[in-house]
Amino acid sequence: MNYTISLENFQKVLIHLLNNKSSATQQFDYDIATLRYKIGEIYFKMEKYEQALDQFKKVVDIYLNVFPLTLSNLARNYDAITDTSILILQNYLFEHEYHFRFIPLRYSLLAATYRYMASIYFLEPKHIETALSIYKLATAIESIQQDY
Repeated sequence: MNYTISLENFQKVLIHLLNNKSSATQQFDYDIATLRYKIGEIYFKMEKYEQALDQFKKVVDIYLNVFPLTLSNLARNYDAITDTSILILQNYLFEHEYHFRFIPLRYSLLAATYRYMASIYFLEPKHIETALSIYKLATAIESIQQDY
């Protein structure tokens, strides 16, 4: 597979979508999140981890903008994620599962994004704790099995 060509194609589609944004819908956000995820995945496979991490953080930001601010801040501070904050996020997602059935944002993409992020953080010994926290977060999100 030619990653450079794939990367260029995904970036062209992303630029086209961003330049032709007609409304702020969650379908549009999901499309952007999916493209950024695919771009990050390609960077990861090319071993360009810094660029991959940048894309994955943008995917997470799209999701967290749907959540209440306090919850969003809990999940955004990767160095301070605790079992309690993971439980709070998991409970929120579980309690609002009915709402997420009606929007295209799916938990599986968020969990997969967190898994990639954890893999990148695992590469640096000084970020092992952060990687473990993010991995726990991904596991908690996957446990909800919300995709329909």
